[in-house]
Amino acid sequence: MLTVNYLGDATHGSSSGATRITIVQRPSAKITSPTGGHTYEVGQLVHTRFSCREGPGGAGIASCKDSNGASSPHGSLNTHRTGRHTYTVTATSRDGLKRRVSISYTVVARHRRRSMNGQRRVVAGNDDVTGSDVGGGESLAWLWRMLAEPLTG
Repeated sequence: MLTVNYLGDATHGSSSGATRITIVQRPSAKITSPTGGHTYEVGQLVHTRFSCREGPGGAGIASCKDSNGASSPHGSLNTHRTGRHTYTVTATSRDGLKRRVSISYTVVARHRRRSMNGQRRVVAGNDDVTGSDVGGGESLAWLWRMLAEPLTG
């Protein structure tokens, strides 16, 4: 908040006393988690944490909502479709001032494991791999370790 008191000058004296002008700052919004740039699988549940604060001299926070309609302090990312997405939090003060912050993230197709005729198959996107396709037991063990690693971004 910035307050200015004008008492007049040599040309324009003030007969009614000081004139006060107050400049109010917009509210702030913050996404605590997750940070942007990560990759998630379709349907993966990703919780968010966010907050909003009124700017100095403001009228108070009217709402603090994310792009999915959840109110502070918790929400979740929309992971229903593949592609690049943006998650936004909007702080709105009672006087109508707003501040938006966003993070970007990517959603990829889910990697599934299924069993067919008693033989375990790995389905990653459109590629099917079976034990007979890979070769010896060590190669298959390597493949299982690789697929079991968490998806990071």
